[in-house]
This record gives sequence, structure tokens and C-alpha cells, in this order.
Amino acid sequence: MCILVDPDGFTQAIEAHRPTMPNLEHGIDQFRDSEREALVEIDESLPNEIYSLGGYSSSKSTPLEMAGLDQYGHAPTPTELVILEAALTRSGHKLG
Repeated sequence: MCILVDPDGFTQAIEAHRPTMPNLEHGIDQFRDSEREALVEIDESLPNEIYSLGGYSSSKSTPLEMAGLDQYGHAPTPTELVILEAALTRSGHKLG
């Protein structure tokens, strides 16, 4: 679990920079302190052993577009995006 060393300072920084940070209502404002991080110390890892490194924030369409590039080898068409979104729904996984 990761705990902020200075949560008050963090909150003050958010408020100070709020005008320059778009979509806070979908991230910090929505989750505040409801999420926790697991920290694991590893001596060495190879690139092919890393599934995900860090978090990723975006609109729902961005990861679907990235999946389309990976799956189809090109930017997905609107029809392909519908197919990818349907596959995501069937999988039971959620983005975010």
C-alpha cells in the first residue's frame, strides 16, 4: 500500500493547479483516497516480463484505439471500435 507522505500538501497542490488540469472530475475528484497502490521491490526484470508499468489515464476510446492498432495493425475503423468495445463488455473487464 502506498500512503502519501504529505496528503495535505498534495491536496493543496491539486487546488493550486486545478485550472490547468483538465478532467479532474474523472480522476482525482472521483477517486480521492479510495485507491491504494501495491509496491513490490524487484532486483531485476526483463522487458518481456513486464505486463504493465504504472497507471494510464485516458478517455475510454484511447485504450480501445490502442487495442485496435495492436489487433488490426492500423487505426481501427468505427466498426472495429464497436467490435472491440463489445469484446470488452463480454470479457467483464472495465477500463479505469
